[in-house]
Amino acid sequence: MPSSPKELLGDAVGEDRNAKQRAVRQVKSSSALMSMWGFFLIGFMFTLGFIMQGVSVFSFGILNLPVLLFPFLHFFDKTKYVHGRLFRGSSVWSAWFNPLWDFKVSGKIPQIWPERTVCVANHLSLADPSLLSHLPWEMKYMSKASVRLIPVVGWSMYIAGDCFVRRGNKESARAAIKKMADWLSIGANVMIFPEGTRTRDGSLGEFKDGAFRLALDSQCDILPIAIYGTDTALPQGTWKMGKAKGRVRVGRAISTKGMSTEKDLDKLKQLVREQIVEMKEQLALDSCSRCSKYEYRNNTATTMLSATADGFIVPDMLHSILDEENGDSMTEKNPIFDDFSHSDEEESPMNHLTSRHARARARSLTQPLAMEKCELIYCQSAEYRTTDDDVQRFYYKTENHRVRNIQKVVGKWFIYLLIGLIVGCIAFGIKRGIDLLQEFKYSNVERLFEEGYRAGAFFTYWGICTLYALIGGGVVLLCGPLSGGSGIPEVKSFLNGVVVHGTINIRSFVGKILSIIFSFSSCMALGPEGPMVHIGSMVGGGLSAGKSKTLHVRLPRVFEILRQDKEQRDFISSGAAAGIAAAFGAPIGGVLFALEETSSFWSRELTWRTFFGTMVASFTVNLLFMSFVNSTNYVNDYGLLTFGLSSTYLYRGTELIAFAGLGVIGGVLGAVFVKLNIMLNKWRRDHLRSFKWKGMAEILLLVSVFSIITFVIPLAGHCKPISELADKTVQTVCDNNATTMNPISLFCEKDHYSDYVNLFLVPQDRALKNLFSRTHEVFTIPSLVVFLFLYFAMVVLTAGTLNAGGLFVPMMLVGATYGRLIGRLLGTVWHPEPRVDPSIYALVGSAAMMSGFSRSTISLVVIVVELTGNTQFMLPIMLAVMTAKWIGDAFTESIYESLMELKSYAFLKHHPPRHTLTMGVHDVMANNVRCLNETESLEKVIDLLRTTTHNAFPVVKDNGIGRQATFRGLISRRQILVLLQQKRFYPKTSLQSRHNFIDYETNIALLNRKLHLDTIPGLPQPRELSEYDIDFINYTDKSAPIIQEGGSFIDAYKLFSLLGLRHLVVIDDFFQVAGIITRHDLLQPEMEEQIRSNRHEEMQDKRRMLKKLFCLA
Repeated sequence: MPSSPKELLGDAVGEDRNAKQRAVRQVKSSSALMSMWGFFLIGFMFTLGFIMQGVSVFSFGILNLPVLLFPFLHFFDKTKYVHGRLFRGSSVWSAWFNPLWDFKVSGKIPQIWPERTVCVANHLSLADPSLLSHLPWEMKYMSKASVRLIPVVGWSMYIAGDCFVRRGNKESARAAIKKMADWLSIGANVMIFPEGTRTRDGSLGEFKDGAFRLALDSQCDILPIAIYGTDTALPQGTWKMGKAKGRVRVGRAISTKGMSTEKDLDKLKQLVREQIVEMKEQLALDSCSRCSKYEYRNNTATTMLSATADGFIVPDMLHSILDEENGDSMTEKNPIFDDFSHSDEEESPMNHLTSRHARARARSLTQPLAMEKCELIYCQSAEYRTTDDDVQRFYYKTENHRVRNIQKVVGKWFIYLLIGLIVGCIAFGIKRGIDLLQEFKYSNVERLFEEGYRAGAFFTYWGICTLYALIGGGVVLLCGPLSGGSGIPEVKSFLNGVVVHGTINIRSFVGKILSIIFSFSSCMALGPEGPMVHIGSMVGGGLSAGKSKTLHVRLPRVFEILRQDKEQRDFISSGAAAGIAAAFGAPIGGVLFALEETSSFWSRELTWRTFFGTMVASFTVNLLFMSFVNSTNYVNDYGLLTFGLSSTYLYRGTELIAFAGLGVIGGVLGAVFVKLNIMLNKWRRDHLRSFKWKGMAEILLLVSVFSIITFVIPLAGHCKPISELADKTVQTVCDNNATTMNPISLFCEKDHYSDYVNLFLVPQDRALKNLFSRTHEVFTIPSLVVFLFLYFAMVVLTAGTLNAGGLFVPMMLVGATYGRLIGRLLGTVWHPEPRVDPSIYALVGSAAMMSGFSRSTISLVVIVVELTGNTQFMLPIMLAVMTAKWIGDAFTESIYESLMELKSYAFLKHHPPRHTLTMGVHDVMANNVRCLNETESLEKVIDLLRTTTHNAFPVVKDNGIGRQATFRGLISRRQILVLLQQKRFYPKTSLQSRHNFIDYETNIALLNRKLHLDTIPGLPQPRELSEYDIDFINYTDKSAPIIQEGGSFIDAYKLFSLLGLRHLVVIDDFFQVAGIITRHDLLQPEMEEQIRSNRHEEMQDKRRMLKKLFCLA
């Protein structure tokens, strides 16, 4: 037995080493099985693709047999596009189903796909072609001749038109190059790895001349492509596959027009090499956003604390170790993000850290802070402030402005009308789809049970639930991750000024609708109301933009003014409100929900326009239900719940204490739910999100467990006569028919019911209506307790899965359960006349639980009142809601803010952190800002656009020799690109007027388009750029907000958030530019505080662990 702490610690280390060796053996055996599965998938998919190559259906409707294939290819598919895409598609699907590989395209894909282009990429692995196949255009590959001998794969490559070359054989190389040139001559793209082979260490090898000579001789563009992460997919020297996260990024095409092989070959190779190196570095940096900070802690933070027999040692050398490992990446070499917006040239806007304060913080926080910064790459900042330049001022004086303003106002009201109509129709369609799917499920289960097939009824129930849930999850995998979940965090982020790409997307729109229909129809604990907020937002944003990349639609110029961020914000807010109104039948509650919960900016005009949209949405759903479901001419309240009015009895004054207690319980349960769900979602992010199949496996497991819970437990319930319910109903309710429970008789004889069945084995909205029933003893106390704990666990486990779904109905169901339980318990110990009505407690509990997890107040009270059609219980509801919010805020933030923090969305809260009260502007600003003069050399402007990715530049006035330039305004990167596209640059010796403004509407239309510097035609040759000037003064935002360098951080935070800014210029006492602040700069203090807190907790855990070891000794 060990006698000292050192021996004890050594034994622990030895045991840990043995555990690691066992884990390694398990991993190796698992890797072998996974590799065999992967090779089976490759063989199966390629065989299927090969068969489809032989028998393919063309758009002309002709079924081609292998004998007839090549004649038709000669006439209709000269580039062998169909056969090529079939083969590449097989490669994509084999990678998609491979559990070890996660292959994706990173960054922007060119809107105009390349044609007649030589594509070149670095070569890491034999899996590279599989990753490159994820690109949407067809390319003819050059491969080594031995690949052609591989069964099925080599044959398919030959049919697809790929070229093969024997290494070391010059004749074979010339023949392959000639075939590639033939493909280029008919408009096809070719793909060549210029290194000629793979590199063992993943570095970029020396480029051979073949691909570049081909591009120069053919005078076609050359497109650099970077590959990252595939080196572990098929490692050299072993047959086993490895776990790999492969990413491919497309660079900027380089034109070879005017270049010659003799003079420009080396230059072209260097340009391509620089792009590939840059993109590889960016992919490596992006990959840290997918790393778990817990993985980081396990791998590197163990050096922070070591133990010896003499005590604790906390080395301060962690930073130097990390600097050596990362090449001092956290100092001047480390790119820290200046803005979240994707610039017009690069996807990830990066800027070298220049502020001495930020550098000091970066050194002290090292890699964890860099990891947090990396996670924020994918967020884009919106500009909610209108630019004030001379072009706009001149336009406001014209008659055309008045006409356009009338068109704009009329168009806005029309779009708000369309938003209400479309959202109402979608809500009706979702509701009807859910009803039909659930009717199919429950009718088959009931029929089989009545026929005596209990096992058959269970497996039918399990099978249908599993099918629905897997369809809901599969749709999310196909349409993108933003089609899952509720979408409320993404909507809140957008309306706060942070655009998460894919939030307003037609694929997410369709996927969200289909996923919520199937997911809610399964036995998963989720609701449709949250996704309706996102769906309404997508309708508002899509209609106002008047364009769709997927559908290739772009409506006329009248929509250009509505495509600005400020206008999009208002329409998305209105769409979110319409989604809530349509889901709950609560138009006023929808407006208040958008105002209180989702929107960070609001205006008086937006209030009545949004109310108009919510009114139309509610009326549309009601009208459709009246026409197609109720088949009546009377307008009915289609709301989820109906809570009858009492003619004599409401509640006693002493019961207000109990209602406040319900609020306390709701706040505590809400905080517990947030804490548990965030912990679970962190685990999902670290262990499940890397591979798609794990998410589907999780759904399968959860649905199986939930099916057993919801089917087997009701079998233990006791049956009761339905006739007793009428005698137990509150007699003071005006409409007993609307509030008496109508239970189902499943698992019981006719005219009998089981309380467990009417909680577990009915649709969630019906279970909620049952809990709101004004019948006293319809549910026993044991059934309520069992349902409360099990259903609460189901909600915690369900929230965060792939499926689309919200939390409103599940949380109302949890709240109604514990509310009715408290009402029943009070009724057993207190016997006043009239008796305690447990349904009132269910109503108040549901409102308290909703407030406990969402922290909504005013909007929630109004929604519940509109939902139940009853204002008599507004005081208890308000009391419980406010209590639940106070209690919940004392423990955690709301679920939406916690999810935004988990997803690393750059959300600016209403109030800055308290520890920033003593900070100043100079502590967070970036200095050494790149500025432009009012009249600048075109050469400097082009160089600035190429060497930086800033999205705005301060414009300064040159006050002469020996005097510092003063700040005049701000100009955006896009505006500069518009000026270049419109040729608003002039020879320095020209007397041409520089006050010829670009037409305002043309300028707005171009600003809404994505312009790229390399695609702007007509720019002067590089050697001529110094002969031209460009004048910015008329296009400079002269009212750009500024703040003094000595100002407080709090003022900068409020100014930035209240005005919806993207950049805030900092000036000194002499009105000179001292620095600039972006959204990311404002978030740095909060990020640093969180990292320090995590470090402190980690250190405390290590100390406690070692103290226990010493105590045992």
